[in-house]
Amino acid sequence: MSKENAGQFIKHLATILDLNELNFDEANSVELSIDDNIGVIIHYAEELNSLVVNLLIAPILDTDTKTTTDLLYDILCGNYMWAYTAGANLGIDRESGLLALNRIFEIAPVFANEELTMFEDAFFALAGAARYWRDYVNGVQNNDEPQSPDALLDMNNIMRV
Repeated sequence: MSKENAGQFIKHLATILDLNELNFDEANSVELSIDDNIGVIIHYAEELNSLVVNLLIAPILDTDTKTTTDLLYDILCGNYMWAYTAGANLGIDRESGLLALNRIFEIAPVFANEELTMFEDAFFALAGAARYWRDYVNGVQNNDEPQSPDALLDMNNIMRV
């Protein structure tokens, strides 16, 4: 994939999000936000022939040990087999302490419009997962009663291998 093909995905994203034109900077990255509090960094990785999407969700605060332990356990369970991550990896950025979703999108060397639709669907799924985890983390850390991650699953439609 060339940088021009990657730019098609960024232009499409700007259109569907009703944003001004988005362009890669000198470091081949684009930054935007979702709901004004979820940071999004999309990086064109030439060596991987891919777009790397990173959503910065919420700080993981060191509250009391039990709350933090329970929260980290829920995050690990949500990351298992991409259960609550829309196909991304869920982790904590060591430097910032932010919970983040990260996903790599390989893009075929020959550009096709179907890829735009797949990227759009995947991006909106990532945004939904980021919103869920933002609300969940904030609920736990504010001693609210957050919805359990298990409440999102319909256990009747799960097949364990």
